[in-house]
Amino acid sequence: MQCYYASVEKTTYPEFANKPVAVAAYPERRSCIILAACPIAVAYGISTAEHFSDSVAKCQPVCKHTSMCGR
Repeated sequence: MQCYYASVEKTTYPEFANKPVAVAAYPERRSCIILAACPIAVAYGISTAEHFSDSVAKCQPVCKHTSMCGR
């Protein structure tokens, strides 16, 4: 279940296939945390509830974009 939102993003954006994807609510905020991470991102050491900036430090190629899903 923890990777559900990441899998939705990968389905919505096929260009994210085979890339590490982590979902965060508001990446521009300092208090932003990871809500979901795909298995590829988890392999880089990214986990839920960690700060977004820490995740980017672990995995530079993590997909970063603003999703319109759920809005």
